[in-house]
Amino acid sequence: MEKPQLQNAIRVNHRGFLPNSEKRFVLVENKTQGLEFSVYIIDDVVEKKVFDGTMALVAENGKEYYIGDFSSLTQEGDYFIIAGGFKSRQFLIYKDVYDICQRMMSEYFVYQRCGSPLGWHGACHFD
Repeated sequence: MEKPQLQNAIRVNHRGFLPNSEKRFVLVENKTQGLEFSVYIIDDVVEKKVFDGTMALVAENGKEYYIGDFSSLTQEGDYFIIAGGFKSRQFLIYKDVYDICQRMMSEYFVYQRCGSPLGWHGACHFD
């Protein structure tokens, strides 16, 4: 088998998923035209296949794409997907996966606030 290419052909939530949430990805290209996909966990620098599935072919608005569902995978860890000759970027399945996003969004307002010494342009409008 040809080594899968790391490209953006696999669209997956790059932040990650909660363990018991729905987990899907979209494949927008398919070099192999096969419908099979695999999910791998990266465990202590070792890649192990932990899930095999079959994608559904969807055709709408004159375009075809493939959807894969791996919702039954609930083990926390660092993962990637191989499908259609492509390899996804890494993503997490983790109970606190969205905590970092919430913290970053909250901190964003501090840095955007006008007049804050922590802001990107510093304190201003003193008069």
